Amino acid sequence: MPNALEIPRVRGIICSCNIPPRVNEPEDYILTANALIREASPYLRQHAHNPVDWLPWSDTAFLTAEARDKPVFLSIGYAACHWCHVMERESFEDSTIAAFLNEHFVCIKVDREERPDVDHHYMQAVQSMTGQGGWPLSVFLTPDSKPFFGGTYWPPVARWQRPGFFDILRSVADVWQSKRAELVSMASQIHESFSANLRFTGKEQEIGRDLLRNVVGSAAERFDSDHGGFGSAPKFPHAMELTFLLRYWARNRDDQALSIVLFTLERMMRGGIYDHLGGGFHRYSTDAQWHIPHFEKMLYDNALLVPVYLDAYLITRNNEFRQVAQATLDWALREMEMEEGGFASSLDADSEGQEGLFYRWTPCEIIEILGNKRGERFCSIYGVTGEDSREGGDSVPHLSESLAATAARYRLSENELAEQLAADRASLCIAREKRARPDRDEKVLTDWNGFMISALVRGYTALGDERYLSAAQHAANRLTNCFERTGRLRHSYVRERFNETQLLLDYSALGNGLLDLFMTAGDTRWFDLSVRLARTVDTLFSGESDLYAMSASPVAGTAPLDPYDSAVPSGISMAGNLFAKLYCLTGEEWYHARATGQVRPLVDSMTCTPAAFPQGLLTVELLLEPPAQLILIEDQSRLLWSVIRDRYLPHVLIVWTNSESSHSATELTSLLSGKVSLNGKPTAYLCRGFTCHQPVTSPDALAVMIDQSFGKRSAIH
Repeated sequence: MPNALEIPRVRGIICSCNIPPRVNEPEDYILTANALIREASPYLRQHAHNPVDWLPWSDTAFLTAEARDKPVFLSIGYAACHWCHVMERESFEDSTIAAFLNEHFVCIKVDREERPDVDHHYMQAVQSMTGQGGWPLSVFLTPDSKPFFGGTYWPPVARWQRPGFFDILRSVADVWQSKRAELVSMASQIHESFSANLRFTGKEQEIGRDLLRNVVGSAAERFDSDHGGFGSAPKFPHAMELTFLLRYWARNRDDQALSIVLFTLERMMRGGIYDHLGGGFHRYSTDAQWHIPHFEKMLYDNALLVPVYLDAYLITRNNEFRQVAQATLDWALREMEMEEGGFASSLDADSEGQEGLFYRWTPCEIIEILGNKRGERFCSIYGVTGEDSREGGDSVPHLSESLAATAARYRLSENELAEQLAADRASLCIAREKRARPDRDEKVLTDWNGFMISALVRGYTALGDERYLSAAQHAANRLTNCFERTGRLRHSYVRERFNETQLLLDYSALGNGLLDLFMTAGDTRWFDLSVRLARTVDTLFSGESDLYAMSASPVAGTAPLDPYDSAVPSGISMAGNLFAKLYCLTGEEWYHARATGQVRPLVDSMTCTPAAFPQGLLTVELLLEPPAQLILIEDQSRLLWSVIRDRYLPHVLIVWTNSESSHSATELTSLLSGKVSLNGKPTAYLCRGFTCHQPVTSPDALAVMIDQSFGKRSAIH
């Protein structure tokens, strides 16, 4: 890939940033701000008082660049981003650098969570030019939005084998003046090259079971048998891949797949990537042992991890898995739920200008709170020595062994030690609340909240806590309010400010969440809305190929396609999941065709790199091995529901319906027609392809039917 500037390539940094928006700002606060002050995004508003004349992403910004005959400097970040904070403090708040930017460039700021389509487009460009990517993403563009040079974090002056940002700015400005024609030509070449890759015109092929088997082999090759997880540092949770491996084990009894998942989950929940005091997981681990995290907490990570831990609990009956899932859901309700419904997107990595300060401890701090004996024991158990710190002699609490092993070492029963450690953690949590908290990005993102609705429904199913179902319904009501009135979703909400960008993942993730909510709560309103969202996907995002576009509007003249599952599932994968499940519930071939269209063009890629498509391969599984349907008709006592609550049944779509409710959803006719309560008793129908067993009316009979149909492998005792 050509590079227009002779500036050394630099390695990208993966990171995260945040400040909540102000309400009722005084007039002088607004008058001294740049154009970002009117934006909804907390991340953009964080930069509203930089001396840089930032503009939000818009046609107007590029028209300004054309009118001024200036190149564009595009900076993309997000509100939880440590290195985004660093670059802001070092460069964007520097008056000299800001003055140079304002004179020679038109500067555009983008929140990648608000505009993932823009981020994806230019991330592909930077990766094609440099071989690296990350955030903050820094890209130089022509006035017609074509990239010609980019990177990630740059310090203000050269250091750490990185060129200085000010030097880069001067070089770009000089090339723009002295070699304009050459630079514009090269920008067009770069744009055409990576845009062709974004179109993803793969040859359609038949799907086969080899695709599913390849996932286990790929996972085994990358599995870290010493510490769990995949690959080396930095190490990410890979929740989607773990979920797929559990489903594969349930169908094929592949013990290797199960052992990879259980070992990884154990090591993660012992590590510092898990917040042992407050619950919830940080974004990733900076080391192979999971000890020292990158400290931001993202809603999507936690929403995707909760179901995996609950599934592992149902398979093993290991209460530590249950406790981690429950603590993570409770963290989300306590710290992330918004009063008006929905969940905030992230907690910052930084507080008081230091990364992870809120979460780190010194032995002296702990002993002062817990006393000598219990404090020293806590430090020993949780590895608080100060030796793993980056600075300041403090540590991130983490465990080096199981509760059983620790209890044996201290000659206590597991229950005794668990109660004492819970009390110690509670005391430390109270003390921690007196510290300056990390900022919360209060942006409510529809796609991430779709994941969270599914996680909450799963929590209610497995744990029976009504709070989780209530929170899921509350979030769903907020997110669907606009759609019910206008037929369109909003991508994000910050109080009364909205972002109307139309994104595939919003529709497909929320559609899946509402379908989960319907199957658990029995309210056909959620089914109807899920169907409407699926139909809207086909209306808004269809293009030249069967694969759906990432957004309804092109970016830089290109309709972005992103079939790969990364930190979050791709919109294509989630759309395939949604259509496949709707096909299994309705029998309508239209859904089957749409689901198949999201995988057949990707068969070659899925075969070569299955780890890039764990959520997409779930669509393959649903199509090749359609799940059974279990319809439970009963009142709110949910006697039959209690039978399936403690079973791992990934290949069954379970629909609970109140015996007194009527069903308005015509597409459910094939599934629910003739399904009635027998003699006024709770009644269960187990069906495959709409052919059903004889119904049963007691919990014992349902348990026998499930065990006979799926085996007692639904749990390991």
